[in-house]
Amino acid sequence: RRRHWWGHPSRGVRDGVRHVYVRGVENPDLQLIPGTAGTNSMAFAPDGSALAVVGASGKVGIFRFDDAGIRTLSAIGDINGGMSWGSRGIVVQQAGELWLIDPADGASRQLTTLDESRGEAQHALPTWLDDRVLVFTTLTDDAGSERVEAVTLDAAPRRTVIMERARRALWSPT
Repeated sequence: RRRHWWGHPSRGVRDGVRHVYVRGVENPDLQLIPGTAGTNSMAFAPDGSALAVVGASGKVGIFRFDDAGIRTLSAIGDINGGMSWGSRGIVVQQAGELWLIDPADGASRQLTTLDESRGEAQHALPTWLDDRVLVFTTLTDDAGSERVEAVTLDAAPRRTVIMERARRALWSPT
């Protein structure tokens, strides 16, 4: 059975530290997700069964709603780069570049590499389009030259610029 959740990191709710709270669509009660102190980035599993977070430590953890705790999945993850969970895995930012993490075993592989010759400072805000393509924002040292790009998840990922002078793209699946 697919479950539907709302979730958000809330600042100052508990001891002045941001934690993640969720609530089911059918249930108005907020539920604190243990082990999420300092979380800034989060993403729901495609089937709604779990929540991935990047905590203040930079570690990626998974909380399964049918379990009691959070499981550390990987030691990579920047708290400010955003994350996205699709059928192929969890994408997080590490040192400004995007990495794909397998939610089953934590194995990771690099998807993007910063191009210093183009002034790239950060690849952020990943969003899945489908099982093969991920869209992200490339932030640069030159304000106003940001761009939205796509990367394929082939064995050798390929990047394509979708829109110049843009910071965020939203995708409608229909």
